[in-house]
Amino acid sequence: MSTGGVALDGNGDGTAGDNFTANLHRLFGDGDGDRDVDAADFAAFRTFFGGPPSGFDFDNDGDTDAADFGQFRARFGGFLP
Repeated sequence: MSTGGVALDGNGDGTAGDNFTANLHRLFGDGDGDRDVDAADFAAFRTFFGGPPSGFDFDNDGDTDAADFGQFRARFGGFLP
Protein backbone atom coordinates (compact mmCIF):
# COMPACT_ATOMS: atom_id res chain seq x y z
CA MET A 1 0.00 0.00 0.00
CA SER A 2 1.32 3.41 -0.85
CA THR A 3 1.28 6.44 1.41
CA GLY A 4 -2.06 8.15 1.77
CA GLY A 5 -3.99 4.98 0.94
CA VAL A 6 -3.98 5.71 -2.78
CA ALA A 7 -3.27 2.15 -3.93
CA LEU A 8 -6.43 0.74 -2.31
CA ASP A 9 -8.63 3.83 -2.60
CA GLY A 10 -10.87 2.54 -5.38
CA ASN A 11 -13.64 5.07 -5.00
CA GLY A 12 -11.30 8.05 -4.64
CA ASP A 13 -12.57 9.25 -1.30
CA GLY A 14 -9.15 9.22 0.39
CA THR A 15 -9.88 6.17 2.56
CA ALA A 16 -7.98 3.04 1.63
CA GLY A 17 -9.82 -0.25 1.56
CA ASP A 18 -13.38 0.98 2.07
CA ASN A 19 -14.33 -0.24 -1.38
CA PHE A 20 -11.98 -3.24 -1.27
CA THR A 21 -14.34 -5.98 -2.45
CA ALA A 22 -15.19 -4.18 -5.68
CA ASN A 23 -11.53 -3.35 -6.18
CA LEU A 24 -10.50 -6.96 -5.63
CA HIS A 25 -12.82 -8.06 -8.42
CA ARG A 26 -11.51 -5.32 -10.69
CA LEU A 27 -7.95 -6.25 -9.84
CA PHE A 28 -8.66 -9.49 -11.61
CA GLY A 29 -10.55 -7.80 -14.47
CA ASP A 30 -14.06 -8.48 -13.21
CA GLY A 31 -15.53 -4.99 -13.50
CA ASP A 32 -19.11 -5.99 -12.73
CA GLY A 33 -18.38 -8.33 -9.82
CA ASP A 34 -20.09 -11.42 -11.25
CA ARG A 35 -17.00 -13.59 -10.65
CA ASP A 36 -15.95 -13.97 -14.28
CA VAL A 37 -14.09 -11.87 -16.84
CA ASP A 38 -16.25 -11.68 -19.92
CA ALA A 39 -17.63 -9.40 -22.65
CA ALA A 40 -19.45 -7.19 -20.15
CA ASP A 41 -16.15 -6.57 -18.37
CA PHE A 42 -14.45 -5.84 -21.69
CA ALA A 43 -17.10 -3.20 -22.41
CA ALA A 44 -16.35 -1.59 -19.04
CA PHE A 45 -12.59 -1.76 -19.62
CA ARG A 46 -13.03 -0.17 -23.06
CA THR A 47 -14.74 2.89 -21.57
CA PHE A 48 -11.67 3.60 -19.41
CA PHE A 49 -8.99 2.75 -21.99
CA GLY A 50 -6.76 5.74 -22.78
CA GLY A 51 -8.05 7.69 -19.83
CA PRO A 52 -7.12 8.47 -16.28
CA PRO A 53 -6.66 5.81 -13.60
CA SER A 54 -9.56 3.47 -13.07
CA GLY A 55 -10.23 0.16 -11.40
CA PHE A 56 -8.60 -1.36 -14.48
CA ASP A 57 -5.25 0.39 -13.96
CA PHE A 58 -3.56 -2.93 -13.08
CA ASP A 59 -0.03 -1.53 -12.94
CA ASN A 60 -1.10 1.53 -10.93
CA ASP A 61 0.81 3.92 -13.19
CA GLY A 62 -1.91 6.56 -13.38
CA ASP A 63 -3.59 5.61 -16.64
CA THR A 64 -5.49 2.77 -18.30
CA ASP A 65 -3.35 1.84 -21.28
CA ALA A 66 -1.94 -1.00 -23.41
CA ALA A 67 -0.02 -2.48 -20.47
CA ASP A 68 -3.29 -2.73 -18.55
CA PHE A 69 -5.01 -4.26 -21.57
CA GLY A 70 -2.36 -6.99 -21.61
CA GLN A 71 -3.22 -7.83 -18.01
CA PHE A 72 -6.95 -7.73 -18.76
CA ARG A 73 -6.54 -9.96 -21.83
CA ALA A 74 -4.64 -12.54 -19.76
CA ARG A 75 -7.62 -12.77 -17.39
CA PHE A 76 -10.35 -12.71 -20.07
CA GLY A 77 -12.47 -15.85 -20.06
CA GLY A 78 -11.42 -16.78 -16.54
CA PHE A 79 -13.41 -17.24 -13.38
CA LEU A 80 -12.64 -15.95 -9.91
CA PRO A 81 -12.58 -18.33 -6.96
